[in-house]
Amino acid sequence: DLSAMVLAAMCIAFIVIEISVPWAWLCWAVTAVLSLLIIPTKEIALLYLMGGMYPIAKSAFERLHPLFTWLLKLSLFNTVQLFYILAATKLLGLTGEGFDFTAPTLLFGNVAFLVYDFALTVFITFYLVRLRRRIRLPSLK
Repeated sequence: DLSAMVLAAMCIAFIVIEISVPWAWLCWAVTAVLSLLIIPTKEIALLYLMGGMYPIAKSAFERLHPLFTWLLKLSLFNTVQLFYILAATKLLGLTGEGFDFTAPTLLFGNVAFLVYDFALTVFITFYLVRLRRRIRLPSLK
């Protein structure tokens, strides 16, 4: 479930780099709505709805001072995590581990977010340094 969301978010990062932020927002919104309509497991669609927008926010946050960047990143993640838990329990009626406000759930979420942020940074760096010049896409901007 999480790996599909991460792969989809990497596609959004590609759009941010190669096209523009407004197009990335549009692509994220359209794919989020389609995933809610098409995917039978709404939990996965909700994960993408909540986490797929992060590459767009990351591109804006990382232009700021590193301390402020991390404050914004963690604030955004924790806000999204709380909305995810609320939406999963109240709207979708999901229960069980991972859908509560306990300290282990919130702590694990933050650790997973840090791994996700690092993996996204590695992917973006790899794309910019190694792949972009080899692919040589026509100008999309």
